[in-house]
Amino acid sequence: MGRGGRFIATALIIGFSLAQTSARAAERLPPPGITIPDTDRQELSAGVAALRKDIHALAEELNAKSRFLELLPDIEIFHKSVEWALRYDEFFDARQVAFAKTLLQQGSERAQQLRAGQTPWLEATGLVVRGYRSKLDGSVQPYGLVIPATWKGTDAKTSRLLVWLAGRNEKRTELAFLDERESSPGQFTPADTIALHPYGRFCNATKFAGEVDVFEAMDAVRAHYPIDSSQRVASGNASCRALVRCVSRSRFCRDRTLCEDFCRWQRAAAVVGAKALALV
Repeated sequence: MGRGGRFIATALIIGFSLAQTSARAAERLPPPGITIPDTDRQELSAGVAALRKDIHALAEELNAKSRFLELLPDIEIFHKSVEWALRYDEFFDARQVAFAKTLLQQGSERAQQLRAGQTPWLEATGLVVRGYRSKLDGSVQPYGLVIPATWKGTDAKTSRLLVWLAGRNEKRTELAFLDERESSPGQFTPADTIALHPYGRFCNATKFAGEVDVFEAMDAVRAHYPIDSSQRVASGNASCRALVRCVSRSRFCRDRTLCEDFCRWQRAAAVVGAKALALV
């Protein structure tokens, strides 16, 4: 058999072997959730439908009031987080079912307030969850804020902005993210500083659409809060090792949010366990 014949025979054998090998099913992320009681599913589904109807009505009513219309994502985040948890079976413990009902109530309350021309969450301090509409694909994305108690609303002086990048969590759906952002200020809350916790579009190491989310969330914060543009700080668990390597620009550096866009930050800190490395 000539060289060409041996090559063809080898290719046929390899092709046959590959055809006999079944492809491994891709792992689902996030993993499937628990089965929730039918009564809870029906109650949540009805609440989601009612809130969606209210949001559509508000969009029409506020069509000529752009200042209020641009705040609709602050309501839509509640609807989307619960609607997606129902659609994709992403409840991971029974407590999340009760929290989902709370989110729908919060969405309804904000809708009533916005309809009345009131926006109390814009003046709130402490833990505040908000949303924006992404220029990337038109989707609504949530973000969390920690507003210092000393903040004085529209009369406040400019504040430093801390951007905290969360670590990996394959169950951090938008519902789980809102739960985190309404229950804890996080590991680092400097005085006189507004802390921004971007969602990052699920678990993607703050890359691609996740990277875009960080900067779009920052733009959303700057649009509603007086931020000192010379005081932007990046920190968090997601950037720990990559950020340290970023200083030397080594081939191991993978955190593009901090490396390729390093000039956008005035300070950065990598948090490793209980220790922090500050870069000025």
